[in-house]
Amino acid sequence: MPVSTWVEVDLDRFAANLRAIRAWVGEGPELLLVAKADGYGHGAREVAAAAERHGVTQIGVATLHEGLQLRMAGCRLPIMAMSPLLPDEIPDAVAGGIDPTVADLGFARLLSQESQRTGRAVRCHIEVDTGMGRIGVPEAQAFEFVREVSALPGLRLVSVYTHFPDADVEDLSYAHAQVERFRALLARLAAAGIAPPRVHASNSAGIVNLPEAHFDWVRAGFIAYGVQPAHARTTMPLAPVMS
Repeated sequence: MPVSTWVEVDLDRFAANLRAIRAWVGEGPELLLVAKADGYGHGAREVAAAAERHGVTQIGVATLHEGLQLRMAGCRLPIMAMSPLLPDEIPDAVAGGIDPTVADLGFARLLSQESQRTGRAVRCHIEVDTGMGRIGVPEAQAFEFVREVSALPGLRLVSVYTHFPDADVEDLSYAHAQVERFRALLARLAAAGIAPPRVHASNSAGIVNLPEAHFDWVRAGFIAYGVQPAHARTTMPLAPVMS
């Protein structure tokens, strides 16, 4: 006999998870929902629409294509591309309102040129590599980089952020050291009169295990979909969204 197989995504559980995250971090930080890889397989369009209804203020994606799909689906929230875009993707990003992460001065200058060509201010983010070792501006170069990008015409720096590679391990000493180095960079920028509008560091594991790193935004990835981080110091009341 034929066998039917299906996946159910419970948006009520998703909303409850968002409320649990909000209660966990308090009223200060805003929630950025990470909806890359089709919302971790849950349907990016649907979870982004639900997130907008339930107090999320930003959406994070990995690629330009993911961001444009959400725009075409009617997403009105700011959408941040967390992985580097290619230079030839800049016009589509600007036209579609997808805010790039900038980690290369040449890319930043091209972004500035596109802003001047279109007469449109372009929002962007800067990632600082404090130890992830994947993408981002090397920490030693970050102060000068932020200063130079902030001075480029047409660019509106929205946030400066970093990322934890191992905030879900038993020994959090490396992550704690990252937080301290990141704070030192922010203090140096502030002393030079540079104050990024928003600062963020916590991914899902950081939200649970590193309360000192909540800053202005927290980036809720798999915990929004009901998955507990490994080695969580305490357990957040989450429910799996997919069955």
